[in-house]
Amino acid sequence: MNLVDIGHAVRSRRSELGLPQAQLVHLRGLSRQTLVCLENGTLSDLGVNRVGQVMAVLGLDSPKLDT
Repeated sequence: MNLVDIGHAVRSRRSELGLPQAQLVHLRGLSRQTLVCLENGTLSDLGVNRVGQVMAVLGLDSPKLDT
């Protein structure tokens, strides 16, 4: 799974939960711009720990990242 796939999964799950971007960024301490770029597939790097934290908040399994 790459960062683009993760971003699509995050957006989809966040929408399913009815969780606004502002609330997710508050819960995870991200900037809104970082979340927007992640969900749009334009973020170049986020770090494994942060990806895992975002996905955990949404109840998603931590991905096996492509290397």
